[in-house]
Amino acid sequence: MPNGHQQSTDGFLYESPECTTSEARPRTFRHFVLLALLSAILVTSGCKSGGKLPGKSSKEYGDVVSAFYVGLAALQVGDDVHAESRLSEVTKLVPSEPAGWANWGILALRQRNYDAAARRL
Repeated sequence: MPNGHQQSTDGFLYESPECTTSEARPRTFRHFVLLALLSAILVTSGCKSGGKLPGKSSKEYGDVVSAFYVGLAALQVGDDVHAESRLSEVTKLVPSEPAGWANWGILALRQRNYDAAARRL
């Protein structure tokens, strides 16, 4: 049985009055660190993309970057026609890039096209 704890009749451990907070603090800190590390692992494991972007010096890379930022700017100012064409172009050029799909999905949500948004997001 852990130091400073006593077992009750229901089988659970309870802190006894002689257990101080300084004794409980290292265990709480270890739990916090463990939870933080586990969270970081889970978050970063979901960030891997399935494919690769074209090389930075290639024409394809320039086309993707241009289409993405023009589509994003159009989305931000409410030009849905240009946003639709440019963001769809991004998803065709690099289908594994999640930013193109996410912004194209936001456009569909804005237009209340929930079926298309579900496919894109």
